[in-house]
Amino acid sequence: MAMKTSEVLVESLVKMKNSVKMLEVMMMRVANLSRGEETKRKRRGDTVSKETQLDASRKGEESLLEELDMEGVKKRSTMLAKAKKRSAIIKNKLAKSLERSVKVKDNMTNVKKMKNPTLNGRNKPDVG
Repeated sequence: MAMKTSEVLVESLVKMKNSVKMLEVMMMRVANLSRGEETKRKRRGDTVSKETQLDASRKGEESLLEELDMEGVKKRSTMLAKAKKRSAIIKNKLAKSLERSVKVKDNMTNVKKMKNPTLNGRNKPDVG
């Protein structure tokens, strides 16, 4: 009987070890920690901390994955909203500068017409 309980304990430890390995693999997939993605995340401040990883082993796979996924979705949505706002501001600035450049071109052509009356159809100089 003592052998059976020790065998059961060993089996349960092996299962726990495998589940921890599976959890680590799943966390790596969730976090997408490839080199390029990791640097992007570091710049954005969207990294999975060691404390979160330790809490993961305590909490359980499903609850942690849902929590990380929700945090990631929230961060991504706020980043997307900020990016959309920035792009709208840039588009407005570009539109205003384009309007200004068109006005400047029109003013320049008007000044040229005033200086050279032959360009202006109505004010042709008298010939002869």
